[in-house]
Amino acid sequence: MGKTVNLLELAEITGFAVQTLIRWQKDEDMPVLLAGQRGRGGEHDAAAVISWLARREVHRAGLSSPKDELDRVRK
Repeated sequence: MGKTVNLLELAEITGFAVQTLIRWQKDEDMPVLLAGQRGRGGEHDAAAVISWLARREVHRAGLSSPKDELDRVRK
């Protein structure tokens, strides 16, 4: 588990806008430790989000990870 951060800190770490991160939470299942509520922000595991971003980019680029290649060969 990585460092626990809020959305503003996560935006600084990743370089993405807070609004983009919120959209990814809602629409693309970005990992969240504790969902924010009115008057209280959410909490995120920075390492889990960075890992999720990497997997998302690999998927979007159509590239495969070593694990994907191994799974493909096993089939």
